[in-house]
Amino acid sequence: MHLKPILNLTRLHTAGWEGLIFVLGPLLVGANLFEPSVIRLWVLGILINAFIFVLNDLADLPRDRLDPSRQASPLVSGAISTPFALWLACALPIVMWLLIAPAGWPAQAQVSFAALLLLGSYLCVYQKTAAKVYPLLLDILFGVTMAGPIPVGIAAIGVTVPLYAWVLSIGFMILCIGLNAIGGNLKDLASDLDTGFRTTAIALGARPRSESGIELSRRYRVFLLLVGSLTVLAVLSATALSLDRHGRWFDGTLVIGVASLSFGLLLSLHRLATGARAPAPRGRERFFACGMAAVLVVSVAYARPLQLVAAFVVTLVWELAFRFYWSRQSSGPSASNSNAEMKSSRKDS
Repeated sequence: MHLKPILNLTRLHTAGWEGLIFVLGPLLVGANLFEPSVIRLWVLGILINAFIFVLNDLADLPRDRLDPSRQASPLVSGAISTPFALWLACALPIVMWLLIAPAGWPAQAQVSFAALLLLGSYLCVYQKTAAKVYPLLLDILFGVTMAGPIPVGIAAIGVTVPLYAWVLSIGFMILCIGLNAIGGNLKDLASDLDTGFRTTAIALGARPRSESGIELSRRYRVFLLLVGSLTVLAVLSATALSLDRHGRWFDGTLVIGVASLSFGLLLSLHRLATGARAPAPRGRERFFACGMAAVLVVSVAYARPLQLVAAFVVTLVWELAFRFYWSRQSSGPSASNSNAEMKSSRKDS
């Protein structure tokens, strides 16, 4: 078995950002990025990312075999066997607990991490197939699993989660609800309707137009703006809680930066709601980029700036290293197959 299909199956090229979220909590309370306890959290983020994608591909395998765009994925193409993927999905949680067990985490941190792991597993398998569960509830649970590592990471190092961390986590949770219910739902709208999936966008009346584009219902447009407004409210609240910690010049610069990014987030969603722009074809919506940037900017007020910058640089280096690896693979003898695999993996990334 070659390295390339395993990297594709586990989507390690996206894992750096998951690692960043896992260490963001400790950094918010002044931890050092290179402390063993924080490094352990970063590794757990990488393992969680791999586990979720492996489990997702296993759950989607019957449908992926019928999807022409997924024929180059490792499981569909046979580059990785289903038994090996099942073994990997079982082994990764064991490895996680082998990291956690000797770390001396408080009981509440261990229970919370286990709950997030179980919830993430459930959503991977049933997010689009749980017909009896209203899809918005599943999107909310998805947001919880995405933002949950922030307070769990703080609890894991034995620190009480402060108010500002809760507020910032809530803002990030709402932003991730939008990532799934807007970016993810709209890019897959036509295929979800064809296969009978019921998503938040479909439940709220979004439909593909007969000629081109997407028809958004009034309920869904209200939902878009509500997600944006609540995210901005939480981010601005976290900003307000940070004032008078560093001086006027710092506070002024912070407020301007967060306000500008919040405006960009709301403008992007407003343009989408009014039909001034089409949804991003890969789900990489600008509103999410603005919101994520705002969360990181607010974090500068609480974390040690150099530690936060170091975490961001590590994340960028991780992603660039994998982009370089994939570009080298694409220029090799099996370039066409490598390109197909990468396009296939981006469906879920």
